[in-house]
Amino acid sequence: PRQCEGLLQADVPGIHFYTLNKAAATVRILQNLGRAR
Repeated sequence: PRQCEGLLQADVPGIHFYTLNKAAATVRILQNLGRAR
């Protein structure tokens, strides 16, 4: 999540995650960043 935080602070237009159909970890990362929908 630290790398994602830095990227978001740098105003990148988006972040792409390769989940291999296992989205649970990505959902947790987004929740921790306060960006989950």
